[in-house]
Amino acid sequence: MKSFSEIKEELYEIRYYYSMKDLFDAGAEIVSPSIIERNVEIYSNAVSKAPAQLYAFYIAYYVKNDKQVVIASDWGVTTQYVKILNRKLCEYFQQVLA
Repeated sequence: MKSFSEIKEELYEIRYYYSMKDLFDAGAEIVSPSIIERNVEIYSNAVSKAPAQLYAFYIAYYVKNDKQVVIASDWGVTTQYVKILNRKLCEYFQQVLA
């Protein structure tokens, strides 16, 4: 089972990947794909089976790279609740990626 900190580190890398996706895509034509691209696929497959709110949060925070404060404002929730969603998402991944 992956530790909570491992999942957070991988999600941080996934967020970075999506923020630089054009660069990664261009680089993949020249060099071998990065291990992060494998993790993107693993996490994308796992989140596709997640509850709707966690799925939406993954898209907003990790794929679209929205800030927590922006998500809170857009969704009409507190930033503390957004942090709770992030923790729940990490816990979800910890269970399904075991």
